[in-house]
Amino acid sequence: MQQLNGIHFVSTPDCVNLPGVTDFSESGIQALSAQLANILGADMLALEWGADRWQQRFELDGRLYLLCMESLCESVWVEALKEGDFPYFISQLKLVGAELTEGNETAF
Repeated sequence: MQQLNGIHFVSTPDCVNLPGVTDFSESGIQALSAQLANILGADMLALEWGADRWQQRFELDGRLYLLCMESLCESVWVEALKEGDFPYFISQLKLVGAELTEGNETAF
């Protein structure tokens, strides 16, 4: 099974933060989306954007998530659209050997 190399995930109660991402452009979120899709077997859906934020909707085994990237505060995180789906995402990250730690931060 392929692993998510080079991406560190910090789990909070409501989302997973991805510290260490350095490219906060459209191409940066597209590259990160492609990597997540490839490793997790997720289907990438709509890419949405605002003045300083990108959101990539994706589906993982029938569950919907958002990969969010905000350039002003240089933050990247994943959140579930349904609260009960978040633990499933964490379990899938663990299955692919993602580097995952628990954080004390609250969700955005």
